[in-house]
Amino acid sequence: MRRYLSALLLSVVLLGSASVPAAADPWYASTPVLGIVDAGRSAAAAKKAGATWDRALFLWQLIQPNGTNDWNLDSYVDQAKLSTTLNSGLPVVGVVQGTPAWADGDYHDGASGVPTGLDYPVDDPRNTFGQYMLRLVRAYKGHIKTWVIWNEPDFLPGESGTWWTWSGNTADFYRLLKTAYRAVKAVDPGATVVFPATTYFTDAVHGRELFLARVLQEANKDPEAPANGYFFDAVAVNLYCSLDAVYRVHGIYASILAQYQLEKPLWLTETNCPVYNDATVPEPASGRITTSEQAAYLIEAVALARAAGYQRIGWYTMVDHDASSGIVDRWGLLRSDGTPRPAFQAFEAASAYLSRSDVVVHLAPFGTATADGWPLTRIVVDDPLQHTRVQILWRTTDGPATVNVAAAGSAAQVVDPLGFSTAAQRTDQGWTVQLPPPRVPQSSDPPGFQSAGYPVLLVETGLPFVSWNADPPAISSPLMALTPSVLEAVPSAPLIARPAPSPGGSSPAAALPAIIQPGPSLVLSVGNPQPNDSLPRGKYVMQGVAFDRAAGSGSGVDRVSVFVDDRDAGGQHVGDATLGQPVANGFSATVDLSKLSGAHTLFVYARSSVTGKETVVNFPVTIH
Repeated sequence: MRRYLSALLLSVVLLGSASVPAAADPWYASTPVLGIVDAGRSAAAAKKAGATWDRALFLWQLIQPNGTNDWNLDSYVDQAKLSTTLNSGLPVVGVVQGTPAWADGDYHDGASGVPTGLDYPVDDPRNTFGQYMLRLVRAYKGHIKTWVIWNEPDFLPGESGTWWTWSGNTADFYRLLKTAYRAVKAVDPGATVVFPATTYFTDAVHGRELFLARVLQEANKDPEAPANGYFFDAVAVNLYCSLDAVYRVHGIYASILAQYQLEKPLWLTETNCPVYNDATVPEPASGRITTSEQAAYLIEAVALARAAGYQRIGWYTMVDHDASSGIVDRWGLLRSDGTPRPAFQAFEAASAYLSRSDVVVHLAPFGTATADGWPLTRIVVDDPLQHTRVQILWRTTDGPATVNVAAAGSAAQVVDPLGFSTAAQRTDQGWTVQLPPPRVPQSSDPPGFQSAGYPVLLVETGLPFVSWNADPPAISSPLMALTPSVLEAVPSAPLIARPAPSPGGSSPAAALPAIIQPGPSLVLSVGNPQPNDSLPRGKYVMQGVAFDRAAGSGSGVDRVSVFVDDRDAGGQHVGDATLGQPVANGFSATVDLSKLSGAHTLFVYARSSVTGKETVVNFPVTIH
């Protein structure tokens, strides 16, 4: 927000809230998760830190400043110093933004104006933005596979001082988004189009309905929207200085999407909290934190983001900006002279233990949450492939200074936010972990910044396969009783989307995961596992979506059952799902695979409460 113009869903989870790829990747394949904005400004250091993606900003008003025949892309790349970003080897997320004066419907709006011609086809010369997007995507086809359309358009003119990116209304923005989507897909059908990163708080503090919801309301008036996934493939959000928001906002956005029968990956494209006490470049304390607190925030924010289910997480930013940029806050993992802050080491630790997409991540805190969070926050990261388990723990003033964590592995290390480790002590009660005291609140703290303790990572290795189950390891404390927290579900909102007009009533491919078996109006989608996955013996949590479009309210589904092998041919019943989790039309089932092994076919049956009819999906899995 205070910077240069910037860039699977919770319902698809293993053992709780795991972040998973949008596509049906093999269970062992990892896709980019943890990135750094402007990593290319110091590409070697970014790779050393463990960044897996970068972001590049393409400002239309500078690339095509004087008219349709103007094209200064090469000089813009040089001026914006994007060459290293584009040639670093890291996957690049492109952000498009900024309207040139000649294409602006109201020249008073400057670069935040609404482009002319948005109602014309993208290949019509009168659609100025469509023409720009076609040309830009062609220029980077095969190199940039993801395009974010604008950044933080939820600020109204004047709300952020002299800086805002969009002066039009939400109907205008929907037309912009639709144009961008069609242009990108016309050139590169496999590319991903991301709904712009909004800030959440901008609308929340002004009492407005969230920008995402308002644009979807406009899209729902368009009969072409449902069949095209509402003209976006993922949704981005930028959240700063608030651990509570990092976790909570994911559920809020997922609930908004669920109103339109949409499952889209959510991306946390920017997070950070600026520092004041850097010895080389000190700043006033107001609205800022210390460098050590920033390192702790990085670990805690990434851990909570993984637990919430964000598909990608971006840290803002790689290097402090030059004073000429107008950005005075110190955001960088590196100072402008290239020396690292503690957050750089914290990013290395997060990359080592929290960045793989194929791990299983879930939140298992203790106690009743206050403004500073749960008395004891715990995120559990299971990696069956590597036989490791990482638990990230921190406490508030209400939490214990010492905990005993039930041991499952043969060895464990205790790792601090900077990556320094010591061997964990094991007793009859498990691994003994000392938790640092919480920070002391300051009057200068940023709004919403929590006074929690520094995190500790307990890294267990040598776990046997039998240790992977749906229940997190037990925790006790010699100092106080610990009660598992009750996590509040996001209230489900009423379904308001029109039925998709696609043939046979099937749901658009852009709106649902790959494993889908629709009936005339009944849709069943299994998010996890995927075909040919290897599943561990024991308890296993699978989730997905099931709904009947004919229902007047609710999901219209009253039962989802899971069998190993065909039910009608004597297959084994391994579990029934709980409906309405984690979204209104979702389901979650804890299945018991403890008595099975080898190659099987998984069958999932959903029954409509409207017609009493069933639909089924089935696919091969291996249990071992």
